[in-house]
Amino acid sequence: MKTKSPSNEYVLFFRDTQLAKRLSPEEMQALTLEWAAWVGRLRKQRKIKDGGPLEHEGTFISRKNAGLASNIPLIASQETITAYSLIEANDLTEALEIAKDCPVLKGGSTIEIRPVATRE
Repeated sequence: MKTKSPSNEYVLFFRDTQLAKRLSPEEMQALTLEWAAWVGRLRKQRKIKDGGPLEHEGTFISRKNAGLASNIPLIASQETITAYSLIEANDLTEALEIAKDCPVLKGGSTIEIRPVATRE
């Protein structure tokens, strides 16, 4: 499968398994409200297409020595992807601007922004 230039879709990968441990319950509640408002604004602007939280449990699968190795536990770390959002933006610069407004950044989380490639 060949891919060509990116579409106008971008995936935001949110990384941070320790956010709730770093913030007080009150801070988490405030951040959750800010998150909901941020998502609401993006929905109103028709910039967000899909997204949601991911479970902390998971597994890897890989091919090793002509067989499949599965049930390799996913070890939660600061770099574990905890949620994602599929957004629409004109270019990477606009996607970055959308991500920069996300309130989880104030809590110390990181966001990876990746363009979705289109298929030929």
